[in-house]
Amino acid sequence: MSKERLPNSPLAQVACEIRFPGHFAATDGLARFQSAVEDQFPTLYVPRVQSGEAPALRAAQLVSADESERINVAIHLFSFDSRKYSVFAEYRARFLNLLTRFFEIHRPRELTRFGLRYKNVLPWQGASTEQLHPWLTLGFRVPTVMEREVSHINGTMILRYDHGALRVTLERQEAEVRATQEQVADTFVVDLDFFRTGSIPLEELEGMMDKGHRTIEDVFFALLSQEGLNAMKGTE
Repeated sequence: MSKERLPNSPLAQVACEIRFPGHFAATDGLARFQSAVEDQFPTLYVPRVQSGEAPALRAAQLVSADESERINVAIHLFSFDSRKYSVFAEYRARFLNLLTRFFEIHRPRELTRFGLRYKNVLPWQGASTEQLHPWLTLGFRVPTVMEREVSHINGTMILRYDHGALRVTLERQEAEVRATQEQVADTFVVDLDFFRTGSIPLEELEGMMDKGHRTIEDVFFALLSQEGLNAMKGTE
């Protein structure tokens, strides 16, 4: 995040998606688009379709060699998903560059949805109603009888803004045992998803990316406690 670069950032995944009125050009030209980006995304995954689903609405995926990044393309959407995020300016430039290449096969007249999502994964450190995580200034006011240790957290709220909305999802993800018998630790997910729906002029796209990132950044840093900030800076 650009507000303050954190050496121990918990950011695990960033994705930006646009949706638009469906058009066959988006898939008819997929071979040309694949050729244009296959040096970065050499693998193609074709979606499986369940009974009753419309095949054109399921996204094909172009995936990087290390599977850390992927492009999703369908008749009505384009998205870029990265697990190698460094700073917003770099991610923004890459998304827009890939989108420019996609626009060579189909340039929609307008958008129907814009989304920018940041998924942060914190180590689980226990929770109470007053403080859901020691790295966050986040808790609930509850009756005294409910002031207890919390073992399960899974909730979503949507904050409304003049320029869009922010979906905030908080969830404890419990450990799983992998096939190698390696124990994966419990985590606490802070998922921040900025979005706007409706008829969106295409020329507003870059401005929405900036507003979405600024909104997510402001909320994320407002949520951090001093302990959390120090841990992410590596000073504690």
